[in-house]
Amino acid sequence: MGPVEFDELRRLATAGSITGSTWIHDPSRATWIEAAAIPGLVDSATASSAPSSPGSSAGASSPGFLFCRFCGERHEIGVSHCPACARSVTAAAISGLNPKLAAVLCRASIAASVAIPVGLVVVPAIVWVVGKENAGIVREAKSALNCHITMLVAWVLSIIVGIVGLLTLIGPFIAAGIVAAGIVYAIVVGILGLIASVQDRPFSYPLAIPFIK
Repeated sequence: MGPVEFDELRRLATAGSITGSTWIHDPSRATWIEAAAIPGLVDSATASSAPSSPGSSAGASSPGFLFCRFCGERHEIGVSHCPACARSVTAAAISGLNPKLAAVLCRASIAASVAIPVGLVVVPAIVWVVGKENAGIVREAKSALNCHITMLVAWVLSIIVGIVGLLTLIGPFIAAGIVAAGIVYAIVVGILGLIASVQDRPFSYPLAIPFIK
């Protein structure tokens, strides 16, 4: 959720929606930090002694809910996944892998596969293993793997066409066309994916065959 102005964050802190342990994304450092570490946020809001929000009670200082550190949605304490974004509530603490970094690694591996067509398939595989507790990271890794496998099938097809087509003049040209199309695809998809990561937009790998569900 956001971007959110600092004044609005202070209002939320005053109302009790934000506490010192609430995770807030800092775009200047591209990382998540606790509200208590932001100067003038929680302390200033507490000192203002603003009236309690409607419906609050004496026990509101210890609510039975938390906020998702990824999407900001409120969820009850004890749930394993956020009901809004389906990400694991404890995934970051367990795996230590930021979902945005995972997406960048997977999508960059597609563009870089032009130089190493087969070797970079290990990148999304590693991301999957490291971030297996986070449903969002797993989905991203599976999508990237499907994209890599699709391109691998195209490379193999170009080799087969080239070998079989040696008896004709058109065979090598068809094989070269498949290779060229694969190179353009990898570069374009990789760049578009990285742009989507920077802009925090959802991204799907076009034309990728879903070998892995």
